Formats: sequence, structure tokens, C-alpha cells
Amino acid sequence: MATPPHHHPHTRLQDPLRPAAWADFLSDVGRRSTRR
Repeated sequence: MATPPHHHPHTRLQDPLRPAAWADFLSDVGRRSTRR
């Protein structure tokens, strides 16, 4: 809870600076984009 979730309220990213979170986010986005 270092940074308030105001940057990405539609995502479950608690800390956008975390590579793991970004990897998961990008993976989810890619999957969603692929499944049109």
C-alpha cells in the first residue's frame, strides 16, 4: 500500500513500479487483446 490505486483504478495493480505486476498486467492485456 505504498501508492494509492489512483493511477490504474481499473486494474489490480497495487504498485505499478513492480516488474511482476507489469508482467501480469501486460499478459492479461495481451490475452484480452488476442481474444477478440
